[in-house]
Amino acid sequence: MRFEQDYIKRVIDSIGKMCVAIVASKNAIESNIEDNNYDMKISEDDLLEIMVKKYVDEGNINEAENIIFEAIKSHKTKKSYEIALDFYKHINDYSDEKLQELNFSREEIVDGLNEIKNTFR
Repeated sequence: MRFEQDYIKRVIDSIGKMCVAIVASKNAIESNIEDNNYDMKISEDDLLEIMVKKYVDEGNINEAENIIFEAIKSHKTKKSYEIALDFYKHINDYSDEKLQELNFSREEIVDGLNEIKNTFR
């Protein structure tokens, strides 16, 4: 969990530096911009979306599914519902071989979709 928190902090820091670079037309890495010169906020849903994409890109779809359900337990939003549906749509496009390689199955996709549907009723 500590690694995830550190990763999230690095992602947020990188996004902030990128925004500063775009707005100020400066290279944020080379410039001496102090951290307190900008205040960036990211919603829980945006963070969820970033983390799900990270896990999926790394092939950790079980972890991605777990954080989706953890997030939905703490707050049910339209955005978290959309993130969950997009996740299952994306992995449903995987071949059976790839799903097996990632220790996932079509049955788990169906079960997950049903659980999402029941959660948001």
